[in-house]
Amino acid sequence: MKWLVSATALAVADLVPAALSLAVLLPVEGLPGPTGFVAIFMAALALGHMANLPGGVGPFEATLLLALPAVPTEDLAAAILVWRALYYLPTGALALVLAARARPHGPGHAFWPVAHSRTACAGCWTPAVRPRPRSCTSATSTSSPPRIRAPSPCMAWVPALGS
Repeated sequence: MKWLVSATALAVADLVPAALSLAVLLPVEGLPGPTGFVAIFMAALALGHMANLPGGVGPFEATLLLALPAVPTEDLAAAILVWRALYYLPTGALALVLAARARPHGPGHAFWPVAHSRTACAGCWTPAVRPRPRSCTSATSTSSPPRIRAPSPCMAWVPALGS
């Protein structure tokens, strides 16, 4: 239950400022109050996600067009384009930078080195998912789960399937 409250709080902390930032870009005439606009925005966003299109492009705009008939179409379209640029471009650029700096994750990864050695064992995990292997071999003790024979010494910490 605690995770549900946390997830809801995070969603509200993200979506309410996003909705209000779009409202600031629109002309004041014909807009509902802040609460009404946030509700329209969230409904449009939900319909865009349900359509399973990248960024909800299409249903999001159509919902806003139908829900805000007093706002001129040109103004709404321009505001949505500026809002999408302000909302998605910085996070997309950050994601590209982080992806470019990421280290390989393991065998089969596009950037996995062909000649992988024991000396490279310490550097083959990204910081976000870097478990501490006990050693660079697949030796096990009785207190740990059974280990599979890994194709690389760095994969020795992976527990066996079914355990």
